[in-house]
Amino acid sequence: MECSGGDGPLGSDAVVPGAGSGRHYEMVSADGFHSCALLDDGAAKCWGNNRFGQAPADRSHNDTNLGYVSVDAGVWHTCAVVDDGSLDYWGRNDDGQLDAPALEGGREWIQASAGGYLGGISTNGALSHSRTCGLVIDGTVRCWGDTPHGLDEVPHAKHGHTWVEDSNFELSRTPGRPLWGGPMFGEHNMEVLEGILGYNADKVAELVIAGAIT
Repeated sequence: MECSGGDGPLGSDAVVPGAGSGRHYEMVSADGFHSCALLDDGAAKCWGNNRFGQAPADRSHNDTNLGYVSVDAGVWHTCAVVDDGSLDYWGRNDDGQLDAPALEGGREWIQASAGGYLGGISTNGALSHSRTCGLVIDGTVRCWGDTPHGLDEVPHAKHGHTWVEDSNFELSRTPGRPLWGGPMFGEHNMEVLEGILGYNADKVAELVIAGAIT
């Protein structure tokens, strides 16, 4: 694996360490001044700026029977999803960005972001490097740390609530904020196909059979 980029003050983020004998990298995450990569044995290697311990040369779970399935490098902290559905994290914790909420009912985390993107939504906002968000197996999103800027909790038809990106523009007398999470997947299919494109029932049935729509 090769990377290119600037040199951080405490180490180059472009110098990638070797994976080790018989090992290979499965994925890499780069943000801010450090990068982390996931090894095929479930461990992680990080390099670059390690001012707050966010870029340890070698990182593995305290339980040797567990490994990471994904890793995400933020600006000053890093988080990883463990193969038992829990989270592990390291680095700066000035705003509680390493203090993930407990999940009830045996639910598990399936993805986490240390301030980058989660499901195509920016979780960092314009002003904060101290936020972590996680995607739960039931489709809900939870965020912790510095959350006043950039994300709003809104109602969701299926999951009760979720987090969406805040408005990038606000007027002094009418400050903008999102009120809902948007339509469900495929919610307006019939309106488009029948109302706009003029498809009849047989044509729509053909698309359903072909797997083009649900």
